Amino acid sequence: MTIILCDLQSSTDDPFFARYGEHLPRGLRESARGLTWAEFCDAYGPSHGLTVEFLTWCRTRGGSIEIELTLADDGARTGCAARGSGPISAATDLLYRRGLAIEAIEFHQLLVAEGVATFLRTVSPTSRTPARWSFAIAHDAVESAVRALIAGASMHR
Repeated sequence: MTIILCDLQSSTDDPFFARYGEHLPRGLRESARGLTWAEFCDAYGPSHGLTVEFLTWCRTRGGSIEIELTLADDGARTGCAARGSGPISAATDLLYRRGLAIEAIEFHQLLVAEGVATFLRTVSPTSRTPARWSFAIAHDAVESAVRALIAGASMHR
């Protein structure tokens, strides 16, 4: 017989736990405490500002990641492409070329029913905004990471 002990207070205060049975990363869990799922998605998700409308990716023969995407920025759409050692480095390069300097300082991924959830804590060396958490859920880890990073960049503008 296995007995699993859990902190019911933190479980009910964590909107991700309430939906998926997995806890948010500690710092994000503290700032999201008491939010509904809809409030959490609105506060940390890729729902406004700079968003990804279309994304494809492939791994090159050399092992790097190439991403192609369409960014929507308050109604204006732009096609973009970048290459990096991984999805975060490719998306960071893409954003930097658009004038949005951003760095991921914490990275977490969890498998969920819809695919992969990525949680990023980001900073912008050119913005006076504090470090921010962002998240995205997508069908694979690469797309989820790129969408979470771009959500974070939108928060730093």
